[in-house]
Amino acid sequence: MLFVNCIPTEPAATLYTMDPDKCGPPSIGNLPQGGGASPCFTPRGSHNLHTESHQGRRVILNVGGTRHEVQWKTLSRLPGSRLDRLRRVETHEGVMSICDDYNLQTNEYFFERHPNSFGSILNFYRTGKLHMTEDMCPLAFSTDLEYWGVDELYLEPCCQYRYHQRKEQVGEELRKLGETLRAKNQVDEFENSWCHKRRSFVWDLMEKPNSSKSARVSLSSSSLSLS
Repeated sequence: MLFVNCIPTEPAATLYTMDPDKCGPPSIGNLPQGGGASPCFTPRGSHNLHTESHQGRRVILNVGGTRHEVQWKTLSRLPGSRLDRLRRVETHEGVMSICDDYNLQTNEYFFERHPNSFGSILNFYRTGKLHMTEDMCPLAFSTDLEYWGVDELYLEPCCQYRYHQRKEQVGEELRKLGETLRAKNQVDEFENSWCHKRRSFVWDLMEKPNSSKSARVSLSSSSLSLS
């Protein structure tokens, strides 16, 4: 005997994405009624971001307010990089994990990054040669390379030595600056202590023998005891 399940089931709720350019301010009247469509709402999942964004052969990359126009196929020249992943992404969540904002109507993707180094990085996709600009901080350039998924080993020989030399110099300067700040903090902590006057006197007595008459006497006594 054949049993047929006649229990009615409700259709799954449809999620909609609102297009503010068509809807204007949100209101109850704008919502789709009775499962019908609305000109300002698009059912989620009804389109593929990968397909829609690739209808044109070009894409606009907006980096820190500077717009670059490039062909989609150019972004595939460095597999695994951020721009290559952007070319292959298919969902809203995937796009937002790669860039900070996007507009499918204008085929534009926005990245909240400093635009200075991106010209060199995009030129690497176009020509296969990676150079560092003269006015670019090597540490900032290194951070940008990591963000875009480009290995610093791709740098051309003419820039490799300058990049690593300047990177070491800046690193050394930052190390010295850090030591200076730590020493200053120690002095501030010393001066703010309850017995700082006595401790300062002992410090000068031991470490700065020419700072006072007492310090010079202490130095002479130490010299005589050693002799």
